[in-house]
Amino acid sequence: MVKINSELLNCFYLLVIIGFASAVIPDYIHVCKRNDPQFEKCLAESIENLRPKLKDGIPELGVPSIEPLYIPEIVVIGRENFHAVGKDVYVHNVSTVQIRDIKVDLPNQIYNVKIYLPELNFDATYEVNGRILVIPLKGKGPLTAKATNINADAVLKGKLYEKDGKEYLDFETLNLKLKIGDYEVHLENLFGGDKRLGEVTDQALNENRREFIKALKPVVEDTTSDVLLKIAKEIVKNFSYDELFPTN
Repeated sequence: MVKINSELLNCFYLLVIIGFASAVIPDYIHVCKRNDPQFEKCLAESIENLRPKLKDGIPELGVPSIEPLYIPEIVVIGRENFHAVGKDVYVHNVSTVQIRDIKVDLPNQIYNVKIYLPELNFDATYEVNGRILVIPLKGKGPLTAKATNINADAVLKGKLYEKDGKEYLDFETLNLKLKIGDYEVHLENLFGGDKRLGEVTDQALNENRREFIKALKPVVEDTTSDVLLKIAKEIVKNFSYDELFPTN
């Protein structure tokens, strides 16, 4: 019978524990210590470090690719019986996002993030019937659009909960406010493919940019918030709070 020295056995257990702990957080997630005076700067750098992985998706964490970002459906219901649906919306260039500022209230788990996107491109299938401003819209078909110089303020609110004797972070809400510098939009097959009416309507939509953005922005903000909140929840649910933000 082989006898194993107890000190050697304890050392082995310690190495296994250390090895397991170090394997919990992937190397592409930069861990920030929550008592670090530069915590907010560290968190901004951590998000930037994660961006290339988000571009392609992180299957092991259940996070889909954001390039392009896929939104199954956007529904807009407005006044005067206006109804519009965008399906299979693909948003390109999301991975070019830049973090401009982060402010964190750790005791209350509130994360304020300012971001900037130089350009987003959209492809979708639309169906619309109604009127925006004085512009009548009726038709269904392919939609393409481009938005530029986009600033956004995002407020993530979370809470800590206990599971298996450990604390975990869960994000409960994400509130997004967008400021779009400029855009172009093209709707194919308006009015049953009437080329003249379609061109006139396209021109009117693009000449009334501010009013058009104002009408659609709340729905776009809410839908995008839902998609981004799901991504944030998937990332943090895989790790305990002490693993994400240790104290030392």
